[in-house]
Amino acid sequence: AMGSPAAVAYANICMLFVEKKKILPLFRSHNVTVDLYKRFIDDIFALVRGRKADIDSVVHDLNRTTGDFGSFRFTYECNKGGVEFLDTQVYQSGGSVCVKPHFKATNRFLYLPYSSNHPHSTKKGVVTGELIRLRRNSTNPKSFETAAERLKCAFRARGYSVREFNTIKAKVLEKDRSMLLGRVQVTGQGQALQRRR
Repeated sequence: AMGSPAAVAYANICMLFVEKKKILPLFRSHNVTVDLYKRFIDDIFALVRGRKADIDSVVHDLNRTTGDFGSFRFTYECNKGGVEFLDTQVYQSGGSVCVKPHFKATNRFLYLPYSSNHPHSTKKGVVTGELIRLRRNSTNPKSFETAAERLKCAFRARGYSVREFNTIKAKVLEKDRSMLLGRVQVTGQGQALQRRR
């Protein structure tokens, strides 16, 4: 979904159509139970129950029939150790679905250089936003700590102060993770209300 500004919207609309007309009906027709299905534009994450042969058939049939909807190529990864989805690794631990931050090999961590002429609040906001994202994407506190250390090195390489990074990190850790995962709804008077999912 790259190219023109409309590419993402177009990809999202096409995938919605393929999802409703092909993907979900194929799962049902192949006796594959979908326990969880999430999609971000053209990236799909699904927890499914069924035989591997049935799942292979779903993917084969999708690739055979999606010509009606454009040129799609579906692949899947099945791994009991976990799979990468966007900037997370999703894994199972103690019967629960857990997440931890994932940094793609192509991530060069080219954050705003500290030497830029942007206001200090912008630079602080970049660090805060990244740490909040890591906290949201970490079921386990140890996963957050590991990812935050990697992030600290990346920001230090861009000229940021380790001391300030640690201060921001401490403030992010004071926040309850469940509140960071909630949605914010704005009322008619412009007041923000925190709502849990």
